[in-house]
Amino acid sequence: MTESAQTVKNCITLSGSSTIICEYLNYGVNSILFQRGIYPPESFSTTQQYGLTIFMSKDEKITEFLSKVLSQAQEWITNNKVEKISLVITNAHTKETLECWDFKIDSDRENISRENGKDTTSSKDLKRIQQEIRDVMRQISATVSFLPLLDCVCSFDVLIYTLRDMEVPEQWDNTEGVFIQNAQAVQLKSFSTGLHKMTTIVNYKMNLFPEVFSSEMGSGGDVLVPPPCDYGPNLKVIPKNDQIKELQTILRDKNTTRSDFKFYADRLIRLVIEESLNQLPYSPITVLTPTGASYDGLKYRSGNCGVSIVRSGEAMEQGLRDCCRSIRIGKILVESDAETHVARVVYARFPEDISRRQVLLMYPIMSTGNTVIQAVNVLKEHGVPEGCIILSNLFCTPMAAKTIVSAFPEMKILTSELHPVAPNHFGQKYFGTD
Repeated sequence: MTESAQTVKNCITLSGSSTIICEYLNYGVNSILFQRGIYPPESFSTTQQYGLTIFMSKDEKITEFLSKVLSQAQEWITNNKVEKISLVITNAHTKETLECWDFKIDSDRENISRENGKDTTSSKDLKRIQQEIRDVMRQISATVSFLPLLDCVCSFDVLIYTLRDMEVPEQWDNTEGVFIQNAQAVQLKSFSTGLHKMTTIVNYKMNLFPEVFSSEMGSGGDVLVPPPCDYGPNLKVIPKNDQIKELQTILRDKNTTRSDFKFYADRLIRLVIEESLNQLPYSPITVLTPTGASYDGLKYRSGNCGVSIVRSGEAMEQGLRDCCRSIRIGKILVESDAETHVARVVYARFPEDISRRQVLLMYPIMSTGNTVIQAVNVLKEHGVPEGCIILSNLFCTPMAAKTIVSAFPEMKILTSELHPVAPNHFGQKYFGTD
């Protein structure tokens, strides 16, 4: 980037600023195409930029297309003719817009100086700009943790929003703005060259399910969520009541203190654990009461254990111990690659006879289901039958539910809520690391 950005006495010119913007767009668009699975992983190669490993398409048609679009965009940005550039992802068959990544470009007058009528320049340090871009690129990679799974064949296009009455190349077409039904918008970090400010916003369709949805009223209006029965008989949501709804509300409230958060989280954990234990197999038993009468009852079958997915899953361990005093608990550590966000198992420790046990797998927040899938695969590698695993969860997105049920149809899943937005701050808030 240092060579391509035109500098005069350590100053960035408008042309150099436009080059920086378009370089970011090129790397950003390629990264999005990879992260969102628009094309197969093998059609990408890696390169080093901004101190990161970035995936770039090897397809010549895609490379040529982006080169032509961004070359024209660079000229217009230099002349302050561009308002924003959008990457639009659509369903290739239905043409429905599923995602729209808006890259908004604003004039930034910070650090601008003029000398004797020369071109406008910025004195902002190039390394600082690169650091800001690196933070945005990391956020782009991290969006896979909350964006819905694109489970259909998709295509993409790039739209440039310019000032009116602009002359456009002959082979280009004018088009209308995009519309996404049930849209949710998330703004990522911004960066500035001192002349231009770039803000990245991802707009996505909150729900990709064709089934009939149930509706829950909240202060923000209707939240559309598929009913649990749509996921099969092995996904269960604990019965709703005002107490549970209050606990969920407190845990989602950004103003909740850490001590209150932990207290009410433990209450909800206990309710979920109790219901999870209700999914375990029982055996009939007859006991003798102190009065000498016999009583026909039930007892757990022997051979149960818990497994927590580190770290947030450890928050549920005490709730399990409070219910089952001597139960053994194993651990699985699953980490996501900082650049690709592919989940991988780093550490696993289980009871030696876990293959003969019923396993309560504990993980409070499920946004995509990727972490749980890796954990269940490890349990299965250790001989645990899929039908002997009960997943205990507090908050689950419809996307995660669909992903996990599809991957493990025989595993039982118990949660307190299905909602498109998961409280991903749970682990940090609970352990006081936020």
